[in-house]
Amino acid sequence: MLGGDARSELVHSSAVAPQRTSIGAAGVASTVSIYDASGALVRSTATGGTVTVVVPPGGFAIAQG
Repeated sequence: MLGGDARSELVHSSAVAPQRTSIGAAGVASTVSIYDASGALVRSTATGGTVTVVVPPGGFAIAQG
């Protein structure tokens, strides 16, 4: 459960090749985590706004902040 100004965003890829996408919100600090199709963490980074990430085939990315 999130309260206040907290937000979450989920991006899922059903593509067979890696896909570039933007995640996050301008001016909002968040942690972006990228996972492969098996659910293994590929990369995690802190950002202060919107960031472009590459989501692995069948993978997903989550921004929380």
